[in-house]
Amino acid sequence: WFSHAARLGTQITGASDHGVSEAIYLDDPEGNGVEVYVDKPRKTWPTQAGGHLSFPTRRLDLKALVKDVDVGRSFWVATDTRIGHLHLSVGSISETQEFFVDALGFKIRNDLGTAQFYGSGGYHHHVAVNTWQPVRAARRPERAFGLAEYTLVMHEQPEFD
Repeated sequence: WFSHAARLGTQITGASDHGVSEAIYLDDPEGNGVEVYVDKPRKTWPTQAGGHLSFPTRRLDLKALVKDVDVGRSFWVATDTRIGHLHLSVGSISETQEFFVDALGFKIRNDLGTAQFYGSGGYHHHVAVNTWQPVRAARRPERAFGLAEYTLVMHEQPEFD
């Protein structure tokens, strides 16, 4: 995907190795941040005491990423590709935790104080929230660009219950 994006002249805003995944960042035409990532094997995820995960931000080696890529090959998105997680700007970490953890039952996978990462089923995170850009945490006006809604899908009855 990265080779394909580079060929198209896509403006990449960042690239990181987070210990649990390797990620490339860009902005969509509306200014929403997009993270294209691939998970590392779960057994290699950096785990802290209490089951929390560490999400370091290390430089992603882009040369190594494309070392064995056939740059002339056509690119197609795999049919099983899906949105793996969302990052949301919020006004209050504690209120957000009440919803995702207390009401919905997600586990806190990492807590930075100004950001939290929530997951279920042992996944590193399905939703991350932060207070880093308070202007983005304001209520979105109707008929404005940006994320209007999302759907959480539970695959097993116990999760749903």
